[in-house]
Amino acid sequence: MSGLAFYDWENQELIRRIEITPKAVYWSENGELVSIATEDSYYVLRFNESAYGAAKEKETKEGFTEDGFEDAFDVNLFFIPLILEQYLLLYFTNELTISIFL
Repeated sequence: MSGLAFYDWENQELIRRIEITPKAVYWSENGELVSIATEDSYYVLRFNESAYGAAKEKETKEGFTEDGFEDAFDVNLFFIPLILEQYLLLYFTNELTISIFL
């Protein structure tokens, strides 16, 4: 099985597995945000601790799959850097904006 896996340190349970091949992973100091850099894009995810905790308490395990809890992370930001000649183009999906830097 390939990808990036997030585990609960206290009980070693899988929180979420994402099918992605990261080049680098960075956590914020408060542990809520994680930045994932791949070969061609960047993601910023927010850990949804309250949704994960509430789902764990349910008897039915609704929302859990073999890859963990489906809603454990919210995609906070996703962008693809494109270098076109002398321009750097960034496309931000959560705000639907395109920025061009000279």
